[in-house]
Amino acid sequence: MAIRGKKVDLPDTVLEVAEEKAGRLGRFASDLKRAEVEFSEVGNPRVADRFVCEITVRLKGHFVRSHASAPDLLAALDAALDRIAQQLGRLKEKRIDRSRARRRRPAAATLPAVPDLDEEAAEGEDALVVRTKRFEVKPMPVEEAALQMDLLGHDFYLFTNVENGRAAVLYRRRDGHLGLIEPAG
Repeated sequence: MAIRGKKVDLPDTVLEVAEEKAGRLGRFASDLKRAEVEFSEVGNPRVADRFVCEITVRLKGHFVRSHASAPDLLAALDAALDRIAQQLGRLKEKRIDRSRARRRRPAAATLPAVPDLDEEAAEGEDALVVRTKRFEVKPMPVEEAALQMDLLGHDFYLFTNVENGRAAVLYRRRDGHLGLIEPAG
């Protein structure tokens, strides 16, 4: 477990409470590998909820992340822990439902609709790459990628599709449905 402050000094009491409460996350998932708690402070002193707590939990094959802001560090921690507990509970239910469905019969994968190209996005302006992330892309079915995308709270997810072994991007469309981008050929 890693607890750190980003541009904020953490009192010993906050470190102890965070360690104790984050240690309880293991009861939600038996395959908990690592939990990271990061505190930060919003630079604007006029913001009421100026302390932010972000929690990232690594499970076998999953990342679950939540963040919350509050007027003090402990309140932000409690709010973030409540959210991560809800997400871990949903993940546990989906895992149980999926294992029960596999026992009954194998589920046929249904692919989401082909994306609509937005001409305005294609034109683009001179955008700069300000951040680069590198991570391991694991083979998984489309349904698993959708679950990972929801757990991370992202609008898209890069993965290797197990059906054809190619890289694919799953994304959330403006109408709320999902789209899948795969290379042709």
